[in-house]
Amino acid sequence: MSYDNTIMIIQMIRVMFVGFLAAIIHPDVDADERRIILMPVQGKMMCNAVVPNLSRQVFGLGIPETIGCRERMWLVNHSDVTIQWHTDSESGVVSTKWSKDELMEYHLNLLPGEDYVDLEIAIKNQSDFTWHDVFAFNCVSPARAPDFEDSGWMILSGGMRLIRR
Repeated sequence: MSYDNTIMIIQMIRVMFVGFLAAIIHPDVDADERRIILMPVQGKMMCNAVVPNLSRQVFGLGIPETIGCRERMWLVNHSDVTIQWHTDSESGVVSTKWSKDELMEYHLNLLPGEDYVDLEIAIKNQSDFTWHDVFAFNCVSPARAPDFEDSGWMILSGGMRLIRR
């Protein structure tokens, strides 16, 4: 796909924690108490997700870590981008928007649920050239989640493969 000075909406993405649930969800606990708590890091494109249903373990969401296209790649945690996060204390929704002059405009909403976080991302090309093969790479890491470790296995189309010993 090519984008020239038009708004590109990257489809809503859902980061699921349901497959990781290690705790029993008690029906007598209010849904708001089970909702994932988002804690953005001011000044950086990073938000921590505290998952109550996983013993309050913390996962780091770098959204995006990188934005790019065939012609060029941009790392967005640059000092020239001012990241100001806004949190709706009632709904738990976290959002930010920023722009790099004559390059791009970016909008992000993070919507927490009990076992997922929905991401709404919009990017606008503000450059003087057409973007081809556009992507935004998002990162989810077990920042403070000791129950999760990198086993060294990678899932490929042909099955699992050990990538280190």
